[in-house]
Amino acid sequence: MTRIAQLDDKGAVVAWSPLGGEHADVIALGSKEKGGIGFDDYGGELQLYDFNIANPHGSHEPRLLGSIATATRFGSIAWTPGNAHLHADATADADDLGLLAGGMLDGTVSLWKPSSLLRNAAASSDPSAAPLATVTPGGGNAGGITALKFNPHEKERYTLACGGTSGE
Repeated sequence: MTRIAQLDDKGAVVAWSPLGGEHADVIALGSKEKGGIGFDDYGGELQLYDFNIANPHGSHEPRLLGSIATATRFGSIAWTPGNAHLHADATADADDLGLLAGGMLDGTVSLWKPSSLLRNAAASSDPSAAPLATVTPGGGNAGGITALKFNPHEKERYTLACGGTSGE
């Protein structure tokens, strides 16, 4: 296997952008370990990187597009495309980059709009980049959320399955 690009010192969970075009080479990283991108012993960070793999003439150095600190670290991450892929005209819903879900080690699931992270790349503390919602599946999970998956069927693309370390 050939290495195309690499990020060093990132203990993280990863989700590829489900969108094509200019966002085809974008990945989301959720910090899993305190070394590297976590901001303290308990918190973490959600980051979006462009790997620019599809451009044969460009640099293959990963470029940070946006990030936000989180109250806890990630156990898993998933990305669904939203509605952007449904429009033939790319400008019809250009702001819709889908939805990111983070399975957190405190047993919660947090949801973000990737477009908000991109708009606020210079100001990660901007409230519009904060999670849309944070929920506790099943009324409380004794362990972290270590598995997340959005339903792949278009009509159910916002249905999310999750599993945790406590077997729930």
